Amino acid sequence: MSIISSSKEFLAAQQAASARGYSENRVLVSENREPALEINPTNLVAKTRLINVNANAINFSDGELTDTSVEDENNQVSSFQPHLLPDEPHNVTLFFSNAPVTQDAKLPQRYQFSPRFGEGILTESRDDKNQIKDLSPYLSAPIVITRIFEGEYGKAEEKLELAFFDSTTKRWRKFIIPREAIAKENSITVVNKYGYSVTHTKEHSEAKKLMRFLKEYEHQNHNIIPRSAMTEKIGFNDDFTDFALYSKQITIDPPGPEQKLLLEKGYVTKGNDLDYYIRSVRNIVKENSVPIFCYALSFASVLIKVLDAPSFSVEICRFSGYGKTVLQKLALGVWGNPKRLIRQWKTTIVGIESYLDFADGIITCLEDAHINKDDDNVTDGFFMVFNGTGKLRGAKQGGNRRTPTFSGILFSSTETESSHRINLDGIRRRLVELIVQAFPSKKEAQQAARSVEQLHDHCYGIAGKQWVDFIMGNLHLKDEWKYNYQEIINELDNDAEKAGFAEMDLDTAMDQNRLIAIVALSMQLMNTCFDFSFNTDKVIDDIKRMVYEQLTGNGKPLVALRSIISWAIINEKAHFSVDCKTGKQHGIIEPGEHIAFYADSVNYFLNKNTFNLSVIDEWKKLGILELEKDGKTNPKVSAGYNKRPRMMKFRWSELEKYCGEGFYDHDPINY
Repeated sequence: MSIISSSKEFLAAQQAASARGYSENRVLVSENREPALEINPTNLVAKTRLINVNANAINFSDGELTDTSVEDENNQVSSFQPHLLPDEPHNVTLFFSNAPVTQDAKLPQRYQFSPRFGEGILTESRDDKNQIKDLSPYLSAPIVITRIFEGEYGKAEEKLELAFFDSTTKRWRKFIIPREAIAKENSITVVNKYGYSVTHTKEHSEAKKLMRFLKEYEHQNHNIIPRSAMTEKIGFNDDFTDFALYSKQITIDPPGPEQKLLLEKGYVTKGNDLDYYIRSVRNIVKENSVPIFCYALSFASVLIKVLDAPSFSVEICRFSGYGKTVLQKLALGVWGNPKRLIRQWKTTIVGIESYLDFADGIITCLEDAHINKDDDNVTDGFFMVFNGTGKLRGAKQGGNRRTPTFSGILFSSTETESSHRINLDGIRRRLVELIVQAFPSKKEAQQAARSVEQLHDHCYGIAGKQWVDFIMGNLHLKDEWKYNYQEIINELDNDAEKAGFAEMDLDTAMDQNRLIAIVALSMQLMNTCFDFSFNTDKVIDDIKRMVYEQLTGNGKPLVALRSIISWAIINEKAHFSVDCKTGKQHGIIEPGEHIAFYADSVNYFLNKNTFNLSVIDEWKKLGILELEKDGKTNPKVSAGYNKRPRMMKFRWSELEKYCGEGFYDHDPINY
């Protein structure tokens, strides 16, 4: 046996075989795993032993490699007998029979592959008779384009999947990079990150050679390189005919390590016993309306996009120990491992934004809003759900980055109401607060926690696939679903109008009816898909009552109004009269006419009592505040002794309307 140790000896072996009427050769992998070429003295055929590729390789996107085993199922290497024709591009499989490419994929003209490190890509030089005269090392390792990911389905950027042969491990290794990375010498060096070694210096630029080779390779194989859609999201495509998380046609390209971890460890399935899953869920929620409603949120979330319904947030508010997190984990278990999917509110707004963007329709759960002390952060989180988009940000290379978009439901938990911290009424209207116990008692909450743990030890993630298949399989009923959805809204709105809400509370109730309606419709469909047999009417009636109770005279602007007026009346002699006892005047009370406050005093009171300053705008809209001609809320008010300072002036007639006619009956504190 003679071991071929260089490209020249490799060429000499080819020529020796060709001179005797043969051009068949095979690359040998010797016992010490070094590639070699054996010349058979009997038939003078240069035979090549080649490495097989495991077809079950798993592709990961940016930042991760795919190691593809090269040995076949019998730990043997395959053989082939290539026929190299002059002036014709060589098939990749002539050199690596199971390279991760199609059988007709070709190298650019006058290139060859070798399994030897440092000489993985060779270039041919030919003589006057067009015979191969010499082989020169070009690049260190064979590399091919295995797939093109087209910029569709919420992702404008096109990417390439590359694979190179690692001569050390005898494996084909795959990675994905943006197409733009192979367009410049200083950016194509990113391949070093994934194990493919290239240099870029003024004197010697392998990066430039790699750019040229890949360009020629794509040109040679333009019509046969597989193409597929790619997305950074895991939900429905635009026409609801595919769902990325379960699709065989769409590749998910996680935009960062957090999303990659969610995809690999979170949005996964365990077990396949759907009957056991359904029985377990029934046993956990029993006939309790709050657990059933919160569980149904997980199914309603993906239906929102299908029905073009508004996105919402739901927050369950109660002290620790009553099962808030249990319900969040039960909802997340529909789609995967809840321990990996649940997230804390104690994070940045960018983190929340990327979480919502990636899920895109699948329910997202954030626990313990009360530990995030940044009110703007909490407000922005709920606003993104309400608005359906993230923030517009510039890109380093100019222009703007892709703005995150999302739909669905954010399921939040807290020990103190987040609505007190939200400074926009539109957001509050899309936040449904359930200030209730998740389960009737702590004992039942603890039992539910154990049952949920046992369920997820056995299975999770299987209901989501069933639900998506059900929706896509019945998509022809979408118009009927929309009609039923609107009918439920109309019925709920009629009930709200009969409840005697104030105008502002009625508007809020009607906004929140849209979420209640989507959950009601989802429960009806869930009973069909899974045979849960939930009592939809009872659950919705109970939830409607809980939600409406929070609105009946308890809208945050009205609660703040009654609080500040009560404060003024109780402290009239001390702080709200011309001859105030303390020397610190916060305003003035003119019975039957108005109650006026210095603006600083209003701000002080609202902040001290955790009300947001946005309630002032609501008072203005309700006509409670007397305005100047220019619409400002600080007209001049007589404060005695010829003083006319500017104050916020609350109309007496409107106070009687919103605080009750006897609101001024009191026993003032006399300091």
